[in-house]
Amino acid sequence: MLGKKLLSEVTPKEIERVVLASEAPAARNRALCVFRCFLAWAIRNALIENTRRPGCRRNTRPPERVSFSDDEIRTLIHGFDETRYGRALRFLFLTALRRDEVLGLKWSWLDMEKGVLTIPPESEKAGRIRDELRRAGLPPQAVALLAEQRSFLFAEGVRSEYVFATSTGERPLDSFQASPLPSPRPPLERPASVEG
Repeated sequence: MLGKKLLSEVTPKEIERVVLASEAPAARNRALCVFRCFLAWAIRNALIENTRRPGCRRNTRPPERVSFSDDEIRTLIHGFDETRYGRALRFLFLTALRRDEVLGLKWSWLDMEKGVLTIPPESEKAGRIRDELRRAGLPPQAVALLAEQRSFLFAEGVRSEYVFATSTGERPLDSFQASPLPSPRPPLERPASVEG
């Protein structure tokens, strides 16, 4: 890479050449990180002066899309409607709460008459830092959906502190793991059996 050189003789251009040698952005970022950590260590231990810095910058990814189109939302909702996750997914889109907040939702956090949800700090991502309750207003559609969910659980004989509970009621549903939606990849073909 750099040959047999003293560290003090390595120039930023040489470091940049080594870092940019890979075509993969992730590999370039890792190489740059390794060089920066190594140089910082060498400076801390007085092996070189604090004058050498690689001239290249980290590769940044373009911003990711964070919203769904109306058609994508409809596809998701209809795909999950016939599962235990159907109402949870609808509630997620109606309230814009975090996935884990919806799946861990407890009946004691809800005031259905006022349409208010109060999430305790230990159950909310930022609440652990702020250490205060978080209140969220619920639209009428979300309150109606919760009433449907309660009726569904009672009809199944499930008594649970969780709004979106498993069939036993002992715990909340897990994250949306088993998707009823079609796979984006075609299934693998099975090799033809050889009869002999």
